[in-house]
Amino acid sequence: MRRFNTHRWLLGGLLGLLVGCGELSYTGTISGTVTAPAGGDVAGTRVIACYRNERDCETFETLVTQSGPSASYRISGLPRGSFGVYALKDVDNDGRADGDGDFYGVYAPDPRFVTQVTPPAEGVDITMYVLSGVTQPPLEAPPAVRESVSAP
Repeated sequence: MRRFNTHRWLLGGLLGLLVGCGELSYTGTISGTVTAPAGGDVAGTRVIACYRNERDCETFETLVTQSGPSASYRISGLPRGSFGVYALKDVDNDGRADGDGDFYGVYAPDPRFVTQVTPPAEGVDITMYVLSGVTQPPLEAPPAVRESVSAP
């Protein structure tokens, strides 16, 4: 009888260790739809999840390859944390997000605030607009963070 209890204890310890290792290797996903401005095409749009650390923004991204006014996207392999999510298309292919008709959008259900997203999260939909009169998208000083979104 004592031998059985020892094996249960070892099995429970191994199971706990495996669960703990799973926590260390956690990766999450953010997905949604990106929509171009009227008459625009989303093919070539970069959708980027930005994790703000103390010094800068660690980014994870995907490239939309589907043509049309909107397309779904999925960013996988995200570590635990909260992310700002934005989309950018360099329409004129000059390597910059500037006022020459490039597209930009940020996930913000309330346009007054950038919303942080905690993976796993679905329905993180972004509508882009045409940039004009700027030399880069407004990423350096985003509006105040209002809320976090988590999947149930």
